[in-house]
Amino acid sequence: MKREAYFLPLSCAAAVSAGMILKMSARWSDTAAWSYIISPVSNTPWELFKPFAIAYMFWILIELSCLRPHLLHFVCSKSIGLYTLFAAIFLFHYILSPLLPFDVFSAWTASAAAIIAECVSYSLYKSDIRVEIFSLPLLLTYLITVFLIIILTAAEMKYIGTAV
Repeated sequence: MKREAYFLPLSCAAAVSAGMILKMSARWSDTAAWSYIISPVSNTPWELFKPFAIAYMFWILIELSCLRPHLLHFVCSKSIGLYTLFAAIFLFHYILSPLLPFDVFSAWTASAAAIIAECVSYSLYKSDIRVEIFSLPLLLTYLITVFLIIILTAAEMKYIGTAV
């Protein structure tokens, strides 16, 4: 479809901008308790992944409502994109963090990871590769990822003394 071609740059821009807004929400809200749910609590790769993953998951819902794609193929390719996002942030964190100051590192590398994840999921969606055969493991790991975002955020909030 023609409108699918417009969604790759739009989804890259949305993932980066929404992820950066969610990342900065704790700083902008003067460290309110609600902001710790959607923004990084510590400087770990997992916490840097959290705001971009939330933005990525929300953008999946927008794409589903606008494009109306083949559901199973779309969700499987987006799930692989989500794991690509985590792997890219994790690798960038441990490779580039000794070289760059944290504010520069986290902003640029997480944005690059979001763009890489969107490109991977889009290319998988447009390809003839049958990612549907991995639908059950992808669904289970996707649910585990959502569960871990909730549980690890609550654990970090308890550790730093913020009421959940």
